[in-house]
Amino acid sequence: MFSDEINLKNHAGKKYRRFFWISLAILIPIMILGVATKSLTMKGGITPISSFKAGNNTFELAYVDRDVDRKEVTMQFYVQTNQIDPTDPIQAYVSSSRGGNVKKMPTHLKKINDSYYAVRIENVKPKLKDLFVTLETETDKKAPFNPVSATRISINVPEKNNLTVQSTDNYTNNYLRFMVKSTDKAISNKVKKIEQTNKKISEYRAELKSQEHTLSVQSHSDKSNTESRMKNTKGLISDQQKKVRSYKKSLANLEKSKQYYADKIKE
Repeated sequence: MFSDEINLKNHAGKKYRRFFWISLAILIPIMILGVATKSLTMKGGITPISSFKAGNNTFELAYVDRDVDRKEVTMQFYVQTNQIDPTDPIQAYVSSSRGGNVKKMPTHLKKINDSYYAVRIENVKPKLKDLFVTLETETDKKAPFNPVSATRISINVPEKNNLTVQSTDNYTNNYLRFMVKSTDKAISNKVKKIEQTNKKISEYRAELKSQEHTLSVQSHSDKSNTESRMKNTKGLISDQQKKVRSYKKSLANLEKSKQYYADKIKE
């Protein structure tokens, strides 16, 4: 009888362990899927100013305007890397979700200049938070191995941004303002590079000073290695100084460009 009780307990223990591992095997994939799905759904569309690649071109989302009452959204794009052939112009396709069988929304593309486009989308439901935009040419559409994927763009914009229909002059002004903003960002990046490079120069100069001190107390037979290191350090300083001169030249050109665009804006 005692033996039977042990067998029963062992059987119950095995059954419990088996149930535990089966439950764990079921729950883990569900938990992983839940986390992945949550992460996917939480990720929203891009907002201005953001860049994305479409075929051989790189676009920057400059502005998004929305009129909820008119159920319209207008997006403005700057072509950062422009490989557009005039005989094969860009076309815009917009949908409310990603997928091959999704119905395309009524879309109107307006070319402001060779590097700037406005895309107006109609029938945008008030509840929509994102739109999926594809900017491609006929050549892109026919490319079998390099399809252009849709870019998810957020249309959650302040209510004051409701100018979904604008004149060419207004769009041109927007283009100029965008170029001022974009150039200003490039100026900040260039200034940062100059500061970082000057910091490196200071560090190399401190190292050179230390090497000079070492050289001054070394015997003749030990100086060769230190002199070689000093020569290398001087070369590094010279290289960094060339970079600074190049950055400053670029900075001056950027500042001229910024002023040029700013002067063109019509108030």
